[in-house]
Amino acid sequence: MIKDKFHKYFKDFRQEEFNTLSYSFEDSPNCLLTTKTELGPYYIENTPDRINIKEDQKGIGLFLGLKIVNMKDCTNIHKARVELWQANAEGEYSGFDLGKVTETPTNSKRWLRGYQESDYLGFVEFETIYPGKYRNRTNHLHLKISYQGQEKLITQLFFPQNINDYISTLSPYNLNPALVTNYNDPVIRSNQGCKGCWPKVSPFGSRYIATLTIGLD
Repeated sequence: MIKDKFHKYFKDFRQEEFNTLSYSFEDSPNCLLTTKTELGPYYIENTPDRINIKEDQKGIGLFLGLKIVNMKDCTNIHKARVELWQANAEGEYSGFDLGKVTETPTNSKRWLRGYQESDYLGFVEFETIYPGKYRNRTNHLHLKISYQGQEKLITQLFFPQNINDYISTLSPYNLNPALVTNYNDPVIRSNQGCKGCWPKVSPFGSRYIATLTIGLD
């Protein structure tokens, strides 16, 4: 009964309240313009050039594969700089004291941060952990994408609520309870569902794989 009610609510949320259309290169050659969102308070410049950004952070493994394209004709974009940053399982961002928002970093930690440049096929990949929640936000990742020295996109990526719910029962995520879900997340709601912000998420052993096509203008 509860499961059926949840699935009905999730369907209504996706199809009636918001337009959450997104494409994964795994399934479709299509693309669209990815929604631009706010930068957020925890961005740091000059993060490390690396695929594996986990360092010593504990959590469920997440492999993220992105394809960066020109949304006008879906052609690949080579050498787009893709920066990724996120909260850990406890809802903390590296470089900042937990629960404190400042304009500049307060320490030298840089875990769960990094950048890559897209290859000739437009692909970048990152090895990370499933993001935790913090404050009034649902689980999400931050992206900043630049091309030929110009900032092209700031956005956030989101995950299916049923997976978020499951992750929240596991250690160490269960030490970070929060009431915010995709349904009441302020960024999702203010961007009408954030079109192009929803990777395809699949289980792979004890971790997850998330893939998405990112469209730039």
